[in-house]
Amino acid sequence: MTNHLRRIARAIGDSLTEIGINSLMWAGAGTGGYIGFDAAPDSWGTGWKAALAGLAAVAFAVGLEDLTDDIVAPLRRLTDTRPLVTRYGTEPVKPPASTHEGLTRLREAACADSAHRAASDAYRIDRGQVLLTDGDRWQGYPDGTAAILLVPGAYLRYWRDSKTDGTTPSTAFTFVTGEADNPVHVTDLWQLRQLTADYAARTADGENDTTTDAGLTAA
Repeated sequence: MTNHLRRIARAIGDSLTEIGINSLMWAGAGTGGYIGFDAAPDSWGTGWKAALAGLAAVAFAVGLEDLTDDIVAPLRRLTDTRPLVTRYGTEPVKPPASTHEGLTRLREAACADSAHRAASDAYRIDRGQVLLTDGDRWQGYPDGTAAILLVPGAYLRYWRDSKTDGTTPSTAFTFVTGEADNPVHVTDLWQLRQLTADYAARTADGENDTTTDAGLTAA
């Protein structure tokens, strides 16, 4: 069966499914209305009986829809004619037109994965979830590393060791600057703040921040 015939078959199946569901809902509403009107006391006026019948009709229709939802859901998926969409928009997902495009997509996905892994693992440092746990602040790289710019010239670097033996991968955060050959392992936000303040004290751009940090430290 060609793709065109499949689409036609799905469209017909989708229409028949919706017609069947609507017919079932109307039947449930009619049954509920009849029962509600008949159950009303004889002393009630026609208006009150009609109101009770309406409430019963709605209750029966909604209840019947909930009961049949698990049965109908697979049928709806089978006959769904809507195109696949990405999580970022409504455009149909298209296969890569070339090897280069496919590799580019994989590289972008790897970078995004690294950035969000860094943000997720940064919870052990930034328990307040104010700065380091935001994935959009991190720059991810295809090798699984990521970095976040703290101040001009100073970064927090993320590294994750992929394990193949089923154990939990080890992670590491290091403070990196252009002037340091040996990155410093970071374990908490206070240490990171002090490292950044010390670096700022050695640069002209960090003089004002150094004064502020000195006041906070003294307090």
